[in-house]
Amino acid sequence: MICWIGIQITWTVDGLGPSPNEGFNIYRDDIFLATVNANIRNYNDFNVIAGVAYTYSVRGINAYGEGAPSHALGFQVPNGVVTGWIRTKSGGPVPDAVVTLMPMQGFSAKFDTLDKAIAFPQAGSTFMATNSDWTLTYWMKTDTAFQNADLLTYPRMSLFIKTINSVSGNEGIEVYNSAMGSPIITVMFVDSIKNDWNHISLAFENTTGLLKLYLNGNLTGQSLFDDSIIAGEESFELGNKDIGGWAGNLDEIRIYNVLLNELDFPEIMFGTASSLTSGLTHYWKMDEELGERSYDLKNRVKLFFCGTAFDTDRPSVRTAGKTNSQGYYRIESASYGTGTTFLAEPAKSFYFQKSVKLTGSQNSNISIPNFGLPQKSTVELWVNNAGSSGIQTILSKKSTTNDFKVFLEPSGIDQILKISLNGATEAFGILGNGFQHLALTIDSTSNVVNVYKNGTLTGSHTFSGAMGNLADGGFPWRMGTHDNGSILTDYFNGLIDEFAVYDTILSSVQINNHVQNTRNIQEKGLYVYFPMNEGSGNGITNLGSKFLDPGTLINCGWSSLHPIK
Repeated sequence: MICWIGIQITWTVDGLGPSPNEGFNIYRDDIFLATVNANIRNYNDFNVIAGVAYTYSVRGINAYGEGAPSHALGFQVPNGVVTGWIRTKSGGPVPDAVVTLMPMQGFSAKFDTLDKAIAFPQAGSTFMATNSDWTLTYWMKTDTAFQNADLLTYPRMSLFIKTINSVSGNEGIEVYNSAMGSPIITVMFVDSIKNDWNHISLAFENTTGLLKLYLNGNLTGQSLFDDSIIAGEESFELGNKDIGGWAGNLDEIRIYNVLLNELDFPEIMFGTASSLTSGLTHYWKMDEELGERSYDLKNRVKLFFCGTAFDTDRPSVRTAGKTNSQGYYRIESASYGTGTTFLAEPAKSFYFQKSVKLTGSQNSNISIPNFGLPQKSTVELWVNNAGSSGIQTILSKKSTTNDFKVFLEPSGIDQILKISLNGATEAFGILGNGFQHLALTIDSTSNVVNVYKNGTLTGSHTFSGAMGNLADGGFPWRMGTHDNGSILTDYFNGLIDEFAVYDTILSSVQINNHVQNTRNIQEKGLYVYFPMNEGSGNGITNLGSKFLDPGTLINCGWSSLHPIK
């Protein structure tokens, strides 16, 4: 099938003017194109170059000649699709390679203090559904802002994003759940980049009712959010709503019907999305360059500009795509008609190390065969938590006489690291964002437990009672869930890697060496060691001196993200 793409000119007749009973003459840049009949009201010009602006005029014709012309700007957005195949010299496919178009391309939407933009959904649809997970992401750059100046409004769900007054010396945003109430989340931008591009993500989790705000990929604030529907017209509004007050740029506005977290945002911030991106429902790329509207690349929903204009200032988002398992890639919205020659640059990061991805909603967990903990031992592992509103278990071991549990308990936007043993629970500080190395030295003769985070001692506690070696009862070790003897509960969200147990208490120097460097599998005292570098399948192998059957991944995935590259 051949699909011709051009510019359509549409016009109406002035009822108070002379009748154009002999038709219309159509001109492009003052050059005659065609004459059409008097009953025609539109004309398609296919002989155009994408990315070039044209001035069209239509003149009515009657017995006295041509009437007064009307003029309009015509412009075809140069959005193309680049596809290709990456393979090795032997002909094998290269999956998960990122292909980037260079030089960087694109525009953003520029708002003055009284400018706005508004979109209406297709019939029978909504932008964000109630009683469902959703994620809204966008880039913003603030020039100036008044207090409570409107930035983004979704009135159907009482979602209002407003700005902080620039006069205060700060820049930032506030999220409201009602038009006249108090903010539920307030976020200040980092001072060094407060007037530069910042990436904002709002993620709503339906089961908990929590709305989380991520600034440049990091969880910065959260609050309960009422997503009840308010009667009225469905609209998605940017910029000035009533009194104005915010001036700046917006770009890369995306809406997803899934819950995203810290593990997803680096890829979103790095490159463009496509119509094939999982969970993506709306995507305004703001790359039209000319005209008074931007088009949603997913459903072609129009975002109408009211004073807003396109601007060359843009965030460093690459026009990119990723190869699938067969090595094929697809890059959408490539600006092919601007006279710029671009190069598709492939890149593939190869990591020997992998990590295991666990998703709490899917009951992900890792089962390790039962073994007894040495009398004096050190337990190490890496964790990268994606956040949750409930308790999350990192490591647990049920025995007949005891219950050992390393877990996270939310406190605001933070996750507090805690350990339960011998019926008592002790806190050891905030876990933190990104990969964190945890090491626990355990002396079961004195019940003293020391906790190290990234090689630094964060706390010590002496638990009462008799600990034992936790082997009685035959229960497996669990990562990512708590085995309380009857059910599995308190699932973990994020990445877990490198589970190691030593049959001695390591020094802080030895622990810090494991934080900074790749582990030596022949290291003295390495009793149990699951590197978790398989990268595929559901089995993981122990390389420690203790003979154990393979561990099992349950509803887990693999990730190339790893703390040590």
